[in-house]
Amino acid sequence: ELKNRVVMSPMGNYLANPDGTVSDADVAFYTARAKGGVGLIFTECMIVDYRRGKGNTHQIAAADDRYIPGLKRLADSIHAHDARIIGQIYHPGRQGVSAINENLPMLAPSVTECGVVHQPTAAMTTREVEDMVAKFVAAALRLKKAGLDGVEVHGAHGYLVNEFLSPYTNRREDRYGGSFENRLRFLAEIVEGIRRACGPDFPLVVRLSVDEFVEGQPSLKLEDGVRIAQELETL
Repeated sequence: ELKNRVVMSPMGNYLANPDGTVSDADVAFYTARAKGGVGLIFTECMIVDYRRGKGNTHQIAAADDRYIPGLKRLADSIHAHDARIIGQIYHPGRQGVSAINENLPMLAPSVTECGVVHQPTAAMTTREVEDMVAKFVAAALRLKKAGLDGVEVHGAHGYLVNEFLSPYTNRREDRYGGSFENRLRFLAEIVEGIRRACGPDFPLVVRLSVDEFVEGQPSLKLEDGVRIAQELETL
């Protein structure tokens, strides 16, 4: 239940401490919005894999239990103004920057270089995909333990979840690639895992790019996006 219908969408603010902990500036930034009348706040995208999943050098993380106290301080400050807060979790995939991720190739479903950031990529092994599912689930559970009001899985804008969904970036031949069902599996397992870990009453949102607007190559079209949303509704 919200005090009104004013919702603040997630956006990066580059205010977190360099180690991924919530900073005083973060608390002040989000609290000002709550105090100003926003009923529901979505945070910026939070890191689930601190070693190889950073999007920038000042980004909130939920990749370890040591981040829970700072997240709780943020949630408590928002709640003091009768607002609610949902944490967005993500992995940048091939759109990350190697230089801030131990100079390692960015993890992706397949070796397909991003035409925007032009970073080296590495195709994830099946085991690495399974481990990444667990990292998303663990991050969501930390948000719940910290007192946040829900979690949003970022499955849009060419980041890792989107990369698995799209035939444009997913050229895999294991159970996480190929057919529509296989390309959906990574996100489906994340959603199902969060449901099991956090319970059916913990709000869960999935952000999707339902049409990639890529012409002349296999990619997500509107009908695919609709089908993905419909499948997620059944989980």
